[in-house]
Amino acid sequence: MPDNLQRFLNLKNDVEMAQQKADKATGALEQLLTKLKEDFDCDSLREAKTLLKKLKHEEESSGKKFEAAMQKFEDEWGNGDDIE
Repeated sequence: MPDNLQRFLNLKNDVEMAQQKADKATGALEQLLTKLKEDFDCDSLREAKTLLKKLKHEEESSGKKFEAAMQKFEDEWGNGDDIE
């Protein structure tokens, strides 16, 4: 009988610890979702991924525009190697 009681108490302890970890993870997730909403106006991870994809595309497009403008400038004015 004592073995069964000890097994039960150990199992009960394991369940309580698992519940504490689950509660902690839920709280952390809620905090992250709140921060995601505050910082990026996204209500879900799916929205955040969509926004990230859009921002990466905009970054790539802006980089290409910058490179084209820089090339045009250098073609017209040189690249500055002859300035002392």
